Amino acid sequence: MYEDNIDFSKYTSELKVIAFYSPKYILTNDTPNNNKNEWSYVINAKPLFGRHNQPRKPGDELNYLGYYNISGPEIIKKKVKLAKSHGIFGFAIYYYWLSGKTFYENVLDIYLNNKDIDFPFFLIWKNGNYSKNDINIIKDSELFIKVIKKYIKDSRYIKINEKPVAGINQILKSKHIKI
Repeated sequence: MYEDNIDFSKYTSELKVIAFYSPKYILTNDTPNNNKNEWSYVINAKPLFGRHNQPRKPGDELNYLGYYNISGPEIIKKKVKLAKSHGIFGFAIYYYWLSGKTFYENVLDIYLNNKDIDFPFFLIWKNGNYSKNDINIIKDSELFIKVIKKYIKDSRYIKINEKPVAGINQILKSKHIKI
């Protein structure tokens, strides 16, 4: 049972709430049967104990999002509308990039190419779970900044004191990182 969708957009606050946005939920077609995407975890869920309600279809009774496919602007616009109605200021969008190889970048390009998606965002560099020897943080970070320049130049990109915001989601096995 899902709770009713409450509209909080009439309330104001000095706080700027950012929602994490993962571009990994892409289907190759409109049916939720592609096992090469994140929805396969939801679709294949099994009950673990009595009265455990699994699998559960994502979304509400109106099927607002459901097993959404973000390979086009329509769902992104719905997500923006939903976020705005809940007082969310912008998205922190995961950018999957490792030494020149990108994943799910098409979602960001859809966002970038549709100026009618009027919602602030910034990027979080997500490069996975790698050992200290597998990556060169200094080299990769310099190249990463060059790669995301087209997003930083977008008028919707979040800046603080005219400086672009970026996050890093990097898990290393080592306890200390020397830069």
